[in-house]
Amino acid sequence: MDVPKRKGSAARPPIVEPMSLSHGMVAPDIGLLRVVYFPGAIGLQFAKGLDAAIRNLKQQGMSRLIIDLRGNIGGGLGLARLASYMCPGQLPIGHSLTPIRLSAGYDREDLPLVRMPRTGVELLWTLARFSYRDKSVFLLTQGLGSQPFHNHVVLLVNEWTNSAAEMVAGFAAENRLATIVGKQTAGNVLGAANFKVGSGYWVRLPIYGWYTSNDNCLEGKGVLPDVLVEVDPCRLNAGVDQQMNKAIEILSGIGGSDRTAMARASGD
Repeated sequence: MDVPKRKGSAARPPIVEPMSLSHGMVAPDIGLLRVVYFPGAIGLQFAKGLDAAIRNLKQQGMSRLIIDLRGNIGGGLGLARLASYMCPGQLPIGHSLTPIRLSAGYDREDLPLVRMPRTGVELLWTLARFSYRDKSVFLLTQGLGSQPFHNHVVLLVNEWTNSAAEMVAGFAAENRLATIVGKQTAGNVLGAANFKVGSGYWVRLPIYGWYTSNDNCLEGKGVLPDVLVEVDPCRLNAGVDQQMNKAIEILSGIGGSDRTAMARASGD
């Protein structure tokens, strides 16, 4: 097949992009966010779409939230916007490490602190700071304030949850911000870049590793769910999503507002 030449940034190979985000209500007060990937390197457009989805769900009376990251292929910095909605203040999501910084030795406390840019001006400032620097940084949430669904979040993951989605899951698990339901994630979190090698070909190579805020490397390990739920293909083909049903069951069983109640529910 003939692939048309791309103008502008040729670093990205031509791909067919799915709709990255969808949302809806699955019960009178339970909202659903499904994120299949995080488009864009910086994620500003994704952040706008996520803001609109959250706003719409809250208008419909959402006070509990299911975030479906099953099959998520990863993506860019939009992961930080999703993570930011899971806590009121600024928390470390994790940190990247380049091979140079790793071999030279490092102190986590000395890594530059970075937030996902919220505006074009912030984007320019961030690019100016890090365009010519080592890409080893500590990524922070944005401090979006309290949300009605805090302490009432279930995160759905499976063996096809990859990369940036695993960063979100690892962040939620370490900070006990959600009950993780499903199957262990892929363990595929190395950051990569495309390099032109001639004759119209590109090679994609990892350029940095990702570590959680507690310095745990998820590469090759993934994130373990709090509640393991297998999927019966026959039942799924008949329209029965066992993992989704478990998420709804957990949220529907929460009576109080603290995270301990959710932990008890997740042990059912």
